[in-house]
This record gives sequence, structure tokens and C-alpha cells, in this order.
Amino acid sequence: MTTKDSGLSTPEFRAKTTESALVSAQAIAGALFFVFLVMHLSNTLLATFGADVYNSYQQVIRKIYQHPILEIALVIGPLVTHVVAGLWLYLIRKKWQINRTLRYRIQTWAGFFLLLVVFGHMLATRGISFWYGPIPGFEGISFSLWWVPSYFYPYYFLLFLAGLYHGSMGAATLLKRAGFLKPSRKKWLPLCVAMFGTAGVTAALLGFGGVLFEIDDPRDNDYARQYSELMDIDLSGPRY
Repeated sequence: MTTKDSGLSTPEFRAKTTESALVSAQAIAGALFFVFLVMHLSNTLLATFGADVYNSYQQVIRKIYQHPILEIALVIGPLVTHVVAGLWLYLIRKKWQINRTLRYRIQTWAGFFLLLVVFGHMLATRGISFWYGPIPGFEGISFSLWWVPSYFYPYYFLLFLAGLYHGSMGAATLLKRAGFLKPSRKKWLPLCVAMFGTAGVTAALLGFGGVLFEIDDPRDNDYARQYSELMDIDLSGPRY
């Protein structure tokens, strides 16, 4: 289709072409990252059933998403591409003053929250295991909840919900465009995600925190000792 056929001026046509390319790049990157996201979030939910279940599942899926090739193809590459394309699209649409429905605005807000914390989250988990060896596992999450509960309980709660909402809305958009999801059903998705996510992550956090069942001392593991050495944390305080 030519610029004349589309009824757009050359700058407008280029902007629309850029937007279309960014949407495609964001969608492809999001679909790839969604594979990792499903594994990661499902791992979190398994904390409800205890440390052994959580760690056993993580041991299996780590062989997938931390394989050198797949870690680039499913995590690092898609994440960077999705972030760059998403920010670029946000600036374009803001300039065009496009009004979006509430559920899409929430998706954008969730994306900004994830952008603020995701790289720090990766450094604290993957970074320590990559450079120093200790894997966070169930015990690592429990340690962080012991260390600063007033910060990490709401942090993990929001991180899970933001990832679940942003990812599920993106997946629903792809399914809708492919004709596999009716628009009427998509309207119920935000409420379903919020209800399921809130219940799931609350139960998981209660598991990590030792409320649902007895857990090992969160200070007594390799990750806690390594992280405490790096951050100069006193491990001699009370257990809870």
C-alpha cells in the first residue's frame, strides 16, 4: 500500500509503519518471554506446598531457562527487546494522545513497575548464583522476608501480580488477534487474574514465611550467608 493509497502524509505513514514494526517486535519478544514467565510464576505458586516441592521444580526448570542459549533466547533477549519496543510505543502513543481502556492502562502501569524492579531482581537472584554460586531457592526468598519483611512482603506481592497481569493481558491480546479468544471473554480476564493472583501469591508468601508450615532457619543457608556478606547484614538477630 502506498502513502497515497493510505491517505497519510509521508511522516504519518512512517510513524504508522514504525508503530506496526514495534508492535510486532514487542509481541514476538513478549511471547518468548512468556514461556519463562509461566515457569517462574508457577514455581512461586508451588511454595504453598513446601520447600522440597518448590526447589525440586526449580531444579528442573532452571535447566531450561538457564541453559546458555535458552537464557538469551527466552529471557535476556526478549526482555530487552520488549522493554525497548514498549517504551518506544508508549512515547509514540502518548504523542498521538491515544485513549486506552482501563485494563490496558493497568497493563502499562504494571509494565512500568516491572521495569523499575526487574533488573535489580535479576541481579539479586541470577547475579549472585552466576558470580558466586549460591542459588536462592525457597530459602533465599524466606531469607529476604526475614531480613526486611515490611519491604519484601509487599514487593513480592506486587511483583507477582504485575508479572501475571502484564503477561496474561499480553497473551490474551495475541490470542485475540489470532482469533482464539473472543473479545467478550477478554473483558473478564483482569478480574480473574486479580482474584487468582491475589489468592495464589498470598498462599505462597505464607509458605515462604513459615506461616503455613515449619521451615528451616532462613538465615542458615548458602544464599543468606553470601548475600549477607555482600550487603553487610547481621544474621545474629532473632529468627523472625
